[in-house]
Parts: sequence; structure tokens; C-alpha cells
Amino acid sequence: LVTIDPFAYEGAVREAKAQRDESRARAAEIAARIAMEESDIARLEEQLAFAQRDLERAEQLGRTGTITDKAVEDRQLLVSQRQQALEAARHTLDAEKARRAQEAAVVERLAWQVERAERAVADTVLKAPFTGIVREEAASVGRLLAQNDVAVALIRADALDVRFVLSDQRYGRLLFNDNLFGAKVDVIWRIGDIPLVYTGTITRAGADIESARGGVDVFARLDMGDLPLPRPGAFVEVRLQGVVHENSARVPTAALHDGSLFLIGADDRLVSVPVNVLALEGDEVIVEGDLEDGDTVITTRLAEAGDGIKVNRVDPIAGPSGPADEAAAVPVPSGDTAGSAISTHGEDGVAAASTAPERAGEEDTGRTRRGRRRGDGGPREPS
Repeated sequence: LVTIDPFAYEGAVREAKAQRDESRARAAEIAARIAMEESDIARLEEQLAFAQRDLERAEQLGRTGTITDKAVEDRQLLVSQRQQALEAARHTLDAEKARRAQEAAVVERLAWQVERAERAVADTVLKAPFTGIVREEAASVGRLLAQNDVAVALIRADALDVRFVLSDQRYGRLLFNDNLFGAKVDVIWRIGDIPLVYTGTITRAGADIESARGGVDVFARLDMGDLPLPRPGAFVEVRLQGVVHENSARVPTAALHDGSLFLIGADDRLVSVPVNVLALEGDEVIVEGDLEDGDTVITTRLAEAGDGIKVNRVDPIAGPSGPADEAAAVPVPSGDTAGSAISTHGEDGVAAASTAPERAGEEDTGRTRRGRRRGDGGPREPS
């Protein structure tokens, strides 16, 4: 990424190595002196032993009068001199050993200085610690960089997150059903007319409620694969599987009448069926109740809807077969429409109808699908 002029740092390495080598040479010189002192001590010990034996013979001869007292004293002086020389050599040896230990510490310190200087030379080349994108750069040829200056800002390529916002309602449903953390998501990045689809895994959620949008920030780690690296800050579309509601139906919100749905029963008369609302999804609701596949549901409000009111069925192709009483409805066939939420909206005085499927879910994109299980509507807010 960045290379600093290494001239001064390389010179510091050479100087540190020279000082280290000089110290090593002094240590070798001290070691040689120690060896010489040890050899001198060995010779002095031999000389002292000879002088002591000569003194013993002289003292025996002096007691018999063979030699004079002066000759004996001369030999005593020689023994004393040999002892003095031996003690001096031993002290010199101890001093040389102390200097050797001191010089060894100096060599160690200078070796560390060499390592530090070499580290400084290596640091003149700033390399990226990971594969990523250069987001900002503050380096240029000839510029002086001080300590703690930021030369380059990188974004890690293998650790990109996508941030999106889930409404409180969706966040609560996914969290309650344990369908949030660890869930897989599809992330679509559109480059012009070319959509690139990435996969990801939800890893964490924001600590606070997003006050501007009234939702919760959710983060998913992208699995890059062999696709091009998405640029940070790009707006993407996120899709994730929501909660699947078994044995339920998706109907327009207008089909609810005080917690009930109106079906067209026998003899074309309205029948009220109580339902339980499982989830709200835009202008539709997912409900459960005593519904069968193929039931025809009134999907618009009628002024006087109630049990037993007779309505005329309207064939959307052939037209009405008779005069409308209070309302008319279009029956929708079952079979492939199971799990769908297909509805037709009539004009004034004509009720729209939809099938009541066996199973429905909260769809991930908010669009109607046929013959499939559905999941929670995925967030479509850009990030």
C-alpha cells in the first residue's frame, strides 16, 4: 500500500549490527584473556608447589647446619612471592569473568537493537493485513508521515455486512419464533439491469430502536463466493424467510367483519365463520379458522352482511346469471390455488371473492404466489 524511504532505517540497521559485532569481538577478547589467566594460574600453582618443597628441604638442612639461615629465608621469600602472584592471577581471572558477563549483556542489548532496526525497515513497507477495498488514502510521494497518521483506510472484503431495518412487528415475530439469528438471507445488488444475488446469515441486531424509521437495525454477514465484491454503501434488496402458518389463509383486510369472515354457503347464502388473526401483511391478513380449501370468501364490506343473506354468484366470463340481491361473488376454484390469495374486486353492489387455502404464510416480497408456502414479508428498505 505505502512504502517509506528506507535509507535512514537501513543505515540504522548497519550501525546497530556494527555495534553488536564490536561488542562480540570484545567478548571474544575477554574470553581469550580468561583462558590466558587460567593457564597462568595453573603454572603459578606448579611454581608455588616447587617453591614450598624447596623450602621444606632448606629448613631440614638448616636444622643440621648444612646451609645458612639466609638461604632458608631466601626460599621463604620465594614461596611468599609465588603465593602473591597466584592470588593476583586469581583476582584477575575473577575480574575478567565479570567483564565477560557484562559484555554478554551488552551483546544481548545490541542484538535487540538490531532486531528493532530490522523491524523498522520492514515497517517501511505497509502491506494490507487482509484482502479488501481501499476506501481512503492520505499518502503521496514525498509526504512526511508522522506517528499515528492514517495512511490508508481499508474495508475488509471477507467481512462485509448488510444492514437493513425490520419493523417492530416483523422483528418480534421472527424473534419470538426463533427465526432471526442464524437465518439465511438473499441479498440482491442490482448493477444497472444485472442483478447479483448473494447469500448471507443474520448475525446480530442493533442495540437501539431506529427512531427515524421506527424499526430495528439487523445485520447479516455476506457469503461472497466467486461473485464480484459489492461496494460498501450500495443499496441492496434483502429477502428472508418469514414465519410459516400452517392451516391458514391470506385474505384482504376488508374481508374481516368484526373477527369473522363471510363465506358463500349452501343455497348461495352467507355464513359467518369466526377466525383468529395470525399476522398483518400490508393490506392483507393471515387468519386461521374453520375454513376449507375451495371456500368462497366475501372480500369486500357489504352494508347489511349477515348470516343467511342470499347472494347471487357471478360468472366472471359469462356474466351474472340473475339479478343481484344484496351482493354477488365470484367463486375461485381450489386445487392449484391452495396457499394463494387470489381475489377479484367487483363494482358497487358486487362482492369480491377469494379462495380459502389450507396453508398460508407471510410472503417475503408482498406479492401473491400460487401453490406455495409463504414466509414473512422480507424487508425491502434499502441499506
